[in-house]
Amino acid sequence: LVAWPLVRGNFFTQNSAACKRQSQINKESACQIVTRSILCSSTEACVFVMTACLLSTARLPVVVCRQGLVRCLGLRPTPVSSPCIASVFVTARHLSSEPADGTKFFSEAEHKQFRRDGYIRGNYNFLSAEERENIVQWAAEMRDWPEKKGSWMKYFETAPDGTNILCRIENFLPYHALSRGLVRGKITQAISELMGEESILYKEKINFKLPGAKGFPPHQDAPAYITFGMDYHVTCMIAADAATMDNGCLEVVPHGPELGMLPHPGGCLPQEMVDEWDRNNKWVPITCESGEVVFFNSLVPHRSRDNMSSTASRSIYYLTYNRLRDGDHRDNYYADKRKRFPPANEQEEGKDYSDGAAIYNLATPIPVKSKASASS
Repeated sequence: LVAWPLVRGNFFTQNSAACKRQSQINKESACQIVTRSILCSSTEACVFVMTACLLSTARLPVVVCRQGLVRCLGLRPTPVSSPCIASVFVTARHLSSEPADGTKFFSEAEHKQFRRDGYIRGNYNFLSAEERENIVQWAAEMRDWPEKKGSWMKYFETAPDGTNILCRIENFLPYHALSRGLVRGKITQAISELMGEESILYKEKINFKLPGAKGFPPHQDAPAYITFGMDYHVTCMIAADAATMDNGCLEVVPHGPELGMLPHPGGCLPQEMVDEWDRNNKWVPITCESGEVVFFNSLVPHRSRDNMSSTASRSIYYLTYNRLRDGDHRDNYYADKRKRFPPANEQEEGKDYSDGAAIYNLATPIPVKSKASASS
């Protein structure tokens, strides 16, 4: 236990399946990893604790699974699916918000702008040329994935001609190994820098906005993220396709955090407030080339218009993070969303999903089965 003060990581009680999943993610992200899935006494667990301590100083993630280990550390394990197994994930992430190599993604002036306006453009070279090509290819791949119950979540909207067109896909990272390395690498580091502390992925989606697709009414993201009691998130937007005024680029009203979370009657910002911003030319269009990134917090008001182009889609990744100290809620988020507002192919006939949609379908063109539609 002399090695205990050397630990530079963070500790989470998880079930053994979660440890296995995290282990696989780290392997696919080309990280070095040592995994020990063991049944041992508390004495043996101490040995593995010391091993974990030493390896963490070398920045190697370690997974050690054992209820005795949790007892040995004096931690109170959270309820797990298997009552005889608990686990601790020891990761070599530094408590500092800076990458291990000291890389800075933003200047002090850019940090000041982000605090003042609630958003900031990333440098065009934030993504490498290869990464910019990859995000286009990955979006096209995922757009063609079939609907599959219990996995990725595809949501559709109704086009002007009455046909269903793809609006978005969520929960795709567990099924797309190549994209995980990018999301859990420099993007996490950049958002941690903006937050001033370590961050963790909360949710991910791609909005496709195909030709003829509807826009997203004015709103803040914060009301959609209240499920787990958190009050602050930062999203990285990555343009797979160029975003223009014609195909419905993002528009924001620059504002600092003092704005707070505003009321959203009917799931949108109050019309009188939106009209005032329109009259005073407060809306700033965020046009982007393919591969550009934009960061914005969950309080900045934003919207997008219909895609009026006849050929150009507007596929955009949105990767949302919360503070690490607020917990890892990604799996719980998608479990709750799948229950309360699942994709159409998983919805039960005649069931009303309007309550879940009030949180999980805030300000989108995706239709909702309500009591009225369920009974009609």
